[in-house]
Amino acid sequence: MDRYSRHFNLPGFSKETQVELSKKNIAVIGAGGLGTPVLQYLAAAGIGTIYVIDHDSVSLSNLQRQVLFSEDQIGDSKAQCAKAYLNNLNSEITVIAYSHKVSKENIHDLLNENLDLIVDASDNFETRYLVDEYCHQFQIPLVYGAIHQYEGQVSVFNYKNGARYRDLFPEAPQPGLVDNCDINGVLGPVAGTIGSLMATEALKVLTGIGKVLSEEVLIIRFDDLSIIKMKLPKSNGTLKMDEEIPIYYHSISAYDLKKAIEEKEMIYLLDVRIKEQYNYQHIDGSVNIPSDELLERLSELPQNIEIVVICNIGQASMNVIRYLQNELNYKNLINLDGGVYSFFNE
Repeated sequence: MDRYSRHFNLPGFSKETQVELSKKNIAVIGAGGLGTPVLQYLAAAGIGTIYVIDHDSVSLSNLQRQVLFSEDQIGDSKAQCAKAYLNNLNSEITVIAYSHKVSKENIHDLLNENLDLIVDASDNFETRYLVDEYCHQFQIPLVYGAIHQYEGQVSVFNYKNGARYRDLFPEAPQPGLVDNCDINGVLGPVAGTIGSLMATEALKVLTGIGKVLSEEVLIIRFDDLSIIKMKLPKSNGTLKMDEEIPIYYHSISAYDLKKAIEEKEMIYLLDVRIKEQYNYQHIDGSVNIPSDELLERLSELPQNIEIVVICNIGQASMNVIRYLQNELNYKNLINLDGGVYSFFNE
């Protein structure tokens, strides 16, 4: 009663409401800039079971906005760090951590059809479309948020058979054509504010209190605090999880790369991370050319064999590939899916 006493002063929020929250099971996909405030507030609110799903590890650049983590956790699994933090924040709830990236192959293992809610705090379109289809298939409400520089947006999809993510974005963009916050940047409080709004919508869905942001998208520009609420009519998105999104950039899984290395195939391993990250952990035989030095050292790249480009989780390397392929007409580039983290942890 003492822990949740501020809830009980709210109109419509009773002890029974709190008891019902303690029985809810939710999944939060992504423990980054959006996921960390979502996780903190939902754990503090007393949701019974929270699944944390994130394949990434903590890096120094995360700490500008991902305030759940600390400097002594750099290099550790975000999912496991989040679990430890949330258990310390609220010992009355259950937290289950999965250090995996959601894919077509594992989505049914990481999620289950009995979830009361899924929060999509991911940062890539592949995950968003997979989760959207999963929620549509099993009729699970989906809380969505996204950020871009000084702008953020929030919505709730698949609520009482309402609009879904595919109604907002019917077609996925070509891989590599949309930048993330590594390239465009993001202001820390923007992520915190949008994540807090996502947590608020999640609690509204789970408690039935208030008007849920369904079939609407809330868009906020934080540089001038302009706010737009856009209507989102339901349509009939049809792309299924087993359909292929067009791929315009080649990639290789950690498993297949290990196999290629074992079989001594002719490949060039190009690690584009900064020297400190490379020295901390790298794939044997890889060559370190940090991305900010690459244009000056292009002569070092082979022309007649395939080049596997490597970073921490496969995003910075994709941006390098996009530039070299589109601007300089390179044809022999392959991205390592999941980066060194996937290579050493899968």
